[in-house]
Amino acid sequence: LPILAEEQAIVEAINENPVVILAGETGSGKTTQVPQFLYEAGYAANGKIIGVTEPRRVAATSMANRVAEEMNLHDGQVGYQIRFEGNVKDNTRIKFMTDGVLLKANFLLNNYSVMVIIAEAHERSVYSDILLGLLSRIVMLRHKRGNPLKMVIMSATLRVEDFTDNQRLFKTKPVVIQVEARQFPVSVHFNKRTAFEDYVDESYRKVCKIHRQLPDGGILVFLTGQQEVNALCRKLRQTFAGVKKTEESKPGESPTKKNYFEKLYCFFSLIFSLNVH
Repeated sequence: LPILAEEQAIVEAINENPVVILAGETGSGKTTQVPQFLYEAGYAANGKIIGVTEPRRVAATSMANRVAEEMNLHDGQVGYQIRFEGNVKDNTRIKFMTDGVLLKANFLLNNYSVMVIIAEAHERSVYSDILLGLLSRIVMLRHKRGNPLKMVIMSATLRVEDFTDNQRLFKTKPVVIQVEARQFPVSVHFNKRTAFEDYVDESYRKVCKIHRQLPDGGILVFLTGQQEVNALCRKLRQTFAGVKKTEESKPGESPTKKNYFEKLYCFFSLIFSLNVH
């Protein structure tokens, strides 16, 4: 992951500054790796907790499971808390949660040593705005009381200037660290014509064409609903006799988040996905 090359710079910036902004494109490893950096740097010592907020419930649960798996910590040290559900224990040291859950915690967040805020423009809400405003005050109050709280804002879509130039939030400009995301060339191709009246059928034709004409690889198809996913899966199974359904949901994932994995003659991995909050 690209962010691994920036581990030392990130940890040093957090050690030396109360607020750090981490900007990097999607896929750079921010959400899963930064909590691990902080854990290894000792921010979970003496009973303190590293808190990570996610705007969506599914993201909070899946990221907690992913980090626990990567760190090989399955005794509750990495947990999550969302509305009406959670697995946080007394020994939890990395806690993933939604914005609303953190807003209900005690005002000074005395149990936390670091708060990592995932702030994305397309998932911005009243909760996230209130949380950023409150945390900017709590960081100053905790510093005056000799019990500092570190704040890390991570984003792939927000403009950094919205934070660095906002003196109501931060009197001193926060440190900004840019993380390069892509370690390989990426090209974008558009259809010359798109059939707007039936994009599901257009997706079917495109998948068939890619499978027949291009080398081995992966295909990711985004659709708007589960009914469309099921319909397209059935149609492709009928077209390709060698299709085998290998998996419908990853272990530990929320049942509301479905991933459909298909094998086309064992050459292509075909993933159907839909965004469920």
